[in-house]
Amino acid sequence: MSKDLTVDDVRASRLHADEAALAHLKAQADQVTDTIATAELRIEQLQRSLHEAEGWLADLRPRYDALLQSIVAQRARVSPISLLPDEVLAHVFRMEAIAPDPTLSASGSSPLLTSATWAYDKCRAIAPFVVASVCRRWRSLALSTPDIWHYIGLPFTFENDTKARRSSLVRYVDIVIRRSGAASLAIVLGTAEGEAPKAPLCDVLRRVHPHLLRCVSLWLDMQLDNGLLDLLRGPAPRLELLRIGRRQTDSAIDWPAEAPLYLTGCRPLRVLAIFNVPFSISSAHTRFDCLVSLTILVTSVPVAILWDMLHSALHLEALKLGCTIEGVPPPGEAIELPLVTRLEFDTNAVMTLFEPYPNAVQFSGLRSLRCMHFSPGHLPRFEVFLRRYEPVLLEFELHGATHERDMRALRVPKNVTKLTVTRCNIAALCTELQTLHDDDTYTMPRLSSLCVEDAAFDTASCQAIMQLVHFRTMVDSESHANATRCRLHSVSFGDTTSVPIWFTQAIGRLLPPSPGTS
Repeated sequence: MSKDLTVDDVRASRLHADEAALAHLKAQADQVTDTIATAELRIEQLQRSLHEAEGWLADLRPRYDALLQSIVAQRARVSPISLLPDEVLAHVFRMEAIAPDPTLSASGSSPLLTSATWAYDKCRAIAPFVVASVCRRWRSLALSTPDIWHYIGLPFTFENDTKARRSSLVRYVDIVIRRSGAASLAIVLGTAEGEAPKAPLCDVLRRVHPHLLRCVSLWLDMQLDNGLLDLLRGPAPRLELLRIGRRQTDSAIDWPAEAPLYLTGCRPLRVLAIFNVPFSISSAHTRFDCLVSLTILVTSVPVAILWDMLHSALHLEALKLGCTIEGVPPPGEAIELPLVTRLEFDTNAVMTLFEPYPNAVQFSGLRSLRCMHFSPGHLPRFEVFLRRYEPVLLEFELHGATHERDMRALRVPKNVTKLTVTRCNIAALCTELQTLHDDDTYTMPRLSSLCVEDAAFDTASCQAIMQLVHFRTMVDSESHANATRCRLHSVSFGDTTSVPIWFTQAIGRLLPPSPGTS
């Protein structure tokens, strides 16, 4: 039989178990201590290795950087652009700064502008900044080449006119003016639809005004009041191209009794365009010996101002008048403009100048005539002028003729070879071009090219054109052997004219091959 355990026996048993557990825990603690000591030793070894590696890396870094710079330098030496001398590279910069806009060339000569080249050109505006941000050499060379900083272009599309935006625009103008030195300036300040706030315009024009002496071209597409116009007073001896005012507006113009002295001394001026602003340049302070293109589109212009400019514009090649001429031309000899080959005018110019005074201005070299924005039925009032230049007129452009009486006026210019019509009565036009008159002649018998722009082509219009092309391309019949007519070789349609594909294909099949093609 087992003996009963006493309290002391139980206590002794528990003490023995606790001593065994404590010995086990002590063994584990000793093992962990050994592991920590090993890890610390390893860490110390790694720290020594890391310190040695850092020293090695610190020794290699300068050599690495030196080798990298050497590689870049060697590549730069073999790069074609890096082999160029500074003078040649600066010339390349000039080409880059000027190329986006053909209004200026590196030699300083400026070709005649078309309306497409007047607009703000972002590429040209940022070109010098792009060049100056490539590398240290290019930046140094760009900052020492004033010619590439010649363009000041601001679109002025102010949806949110803020003080910060205004400050940035003025700062941009200041930077370009400062870096341009004494180089010529081309200035383009334009607006989108609507009017730009006056304050930014004043800020920019005030900074431009002291540098009008350096302006080669000035483009201000904005409505200018007298306060802004006053900032255009002063000499501009380098000015070649000037466009001022907004074409879209059609407000009344109040011309001052005595014309202010705007932009005096513009002897090299070649292109002048004035849109809906009372602005003029007096021949007393500016000779128009170099003027080749003159555009005046205003509601009205005093005849004295127009005559003052035309009298000295002996080399004028293109004239565009869209205005009412106020007053009577001064008596005396007519103004001779023998080099004008292209003339454009509207109803107002006809009614106030060319109809009552057909001999006031003579264009012996006229070849191209454009009648723009004619009121229906008013073209016959211009027949006297048309008969005068009928022998030399080769190109005729008609805008807005919808009345049959306007079509009858087309019988006058018999030598026209190219006809362009915009927003015209297509059916009436085609009928007129097939009409045989009492003198055995057709309307525009020498016509070989027809262009239709901004017209709506329905079925009747397509049939009328098809009938005209067929009539103008077939051989004359024996019954009208004396009524000669040239064959149509070209029928084209403007970008704003929607023409069915089948129609253009059918026209192409009817037209004869162009001269010189097999």
